[in-house]
Amino acid sequence: MSQLISNAANSTYNDFDTLIPSLGETADIVEAFRLYHYGKANYTDNSEPATNSIYKHLESLNTRTEDLEEGIALAPLLFMGG
Repeated sequence: MSQLISNAANSTYNDFDTLIPSLGETADIVEAFRLYHYGKANYTDNSEPATNSIYKHLESLNTRTEDLEEGIALAPLLFMGG
């Protein structure tokens, strides 16, 4: 049974939580990395990664960075009346 990494560590810090295999599970490194990165042990290219996954956290960070860069690129136009 998978568990949230914050629960496994007894942590209240869960802003970037993701799933990990529980310690009682049989070790399967490929499944463990899929669970950690995509938030699903059975992830395929045709499925959407889980909201609480490293993939989605990185995707959100990338989107916010792109939005910020776009805003910075447009800032000089605001001062020029454009």
